[in-house]
Amino acid sequence: MIRLWLPSSKERFFIVELLPEGRRGLIVALDKERHLSLEKIVERVVPQDLARWQKMRPAARHIIIAVHHSLAMTVTVPIKLEREAELHRELVSAVELENLLAQSMVKVFNQYRESVARALNVDELDAILVGNKVHSFKVDGHHVMSPLGFTGSVVSAVLELTLTTRPIFEDWKQFFNATKGFFFTELARAELVALHKNESLPIQLIIVELQDGAVFILDKAAIGTMMYRGKLEWRTEILHELISEHWAVSPHVAKKIYHLSTIGHLSPSTARTIQKAMKPGLDALFSRLERTKLRGTVYIETPVPLPFVLPHKDGKVTIADVPLGALIHKLGFSLDFDEWPFEPNQIFRRLAPFLEFYYDKSDSEVNHWLRRRLHWLAPS
Repeated sequence: MIRLWLPSSKERFFIVELLPEGRRGLIVALDKERHLSLEKIVERVVPQDLARWQKMRPAARHIIIAVHHSLAMTVTVPIKLEREAELHRELVSAVELENLLAQSMVKVFNQYRESVARALNVDELDAILVGNKVHSFKVDGHHVMSPLGFTGSVVSAVLELTLTTRPIFEDWKQFFNATKGFFFTELARAELVALHKNESLPIQLIIVELQDGAVFILDKAAIGTMMYRGKLEWRTEILHELISEHWAVSPHVAKKIYHLSTIGHLSPSTARTIQKAMKPGLDALFSRLERTKLRGTVYIETPVPLPFVLPHKDGKVTIADVPLGALIHKLGFSLDFDEWPFEPNQIFRRLAPFLEFYYDKSDSEVNHWLRRRLHWLAPS
């Protein structure tokens, strides 16, 4: 059980990453001066412990669950709600809007559940809807904060549905009905949304892991924004394998050599030898990037530093580090980078879900209605 004495002058956020290899968490504190500090890294995250932690001071304690892109997906769909002809001159009522949205949500869910299940590599019945929200309303083509109280024939909006796997739903289902203090998001989406606070669209991000790679783009849509995703057939482990093969050393030793090369602790001749050994792997990365739709600045997130200085231009793509310092400054926060035992892009990965939650504007009456309808589509 997590037992911590924490002063009451700060808000605290328990950020949990759900990854294919397991869970990891940290507790971040935000003081009145908007300084973000890392209070604790939690190696073993247990949902029941989090519930007890939050109950100690629920108004100032928040649980944020950020899920790996292979375990959750958010579908963003523009919707049109056609009103009955006899109601066109009547004001949109709460009952009418709730029913129209509920019908649209069921339709979109049924339309996308199969494709999301394939992307998550689960059976269709094991792709569970756990989040829904609607925003960017229009009535007969005119932007409105809420369609309630307006007349018209068509209400349009953007509907977002978040699905995850059944094991994750079962582990965290006690939280999904919480009205406050709990936020569930897809990790890659949170990173794009955070970057959009400081950058204009499109926002392009590649996430390269030891065994896999993926491409994510946030761009303009007819209404609101759309998130596009695709695979990147490249992984950082390739570079370790090339060193291991070239020098006939174990994978463990190859990783140590790679690390020494990225921090400049090798002789110039040895560094050149390693660069030559890794060249086929780096050529493969740039070749695959060239075949994607990526153009211009592309932010990269990796578990280990890449063996070249960023920003790095190759063809039509410029690979760049996530501008965490500029983002934090623009949003009016501060943090001490020396306090965090991670590389800057890994700090960003851990803070992006907090930033999405902090600026989330979906806590509206309409979205409360939609959440009540979630139980229709959840398993018994």
